Amino acid sequence: IATKDVTVTEADVEKYIREHPEEFAPRQDIRYALIVVGSREEAGNVLARLAQGVDFFVLAKDVSLDEATAPDGGDSGWVSVDDPFIPPAVAKTLSTLKVGDVSAPFLLDDDGGYWAIVTLLGRRTVNPLDDAGVREQLKRELALSRVPSLADIEEALLRKYNAVDFLGND
Repeated sequence: IATKDVTVTEADVEKYIREHPEEFAPRQDIRYALIVVGSREEAGNVLARLAQGVDFFVLAKDVSLDEATAPDGGDSGWVSVDDPFIPPAVAKTLSTLKVGDVSAPFLLDDDGGYWAIVTLLGRRTVNPLDDAGVREQLKRELALSRVPSLADIEEALLRKYNAVDFLGND
């Protein structure tokens, strides 16, 4: 309702995109699966079972301590390579893998409490401008940015009707 009288053209959208290229730059995404265990010995056992042909996803569901990914077979889903929630040790290890590779066991945290094994499931480049929904969302945001504030609307209505603000709002 607030934006019904606001017009945003394709030229406005294109101008915003040109002026804010960092918001629309292609980004690199990865998809990986993770198994977290409590010791180096357990990590070695996991690696041995993987070498015997046990499915990574089945094994992750069975033994991984990572509550966020274990129910999905360790699958993280697609995430940006620079996602701040990827543990640094995982990000470093993933940067060395090719799609389909399984890592050697590595220390997950500095206190030595957890060990991990990861497999890189995929890499992709995502261009936000390929998604038509991004342009529509940008149009809505530009329209909202052009709508006067409620305080300005209230002030204009008070002036228009020569009214007095009894609530004392300035």
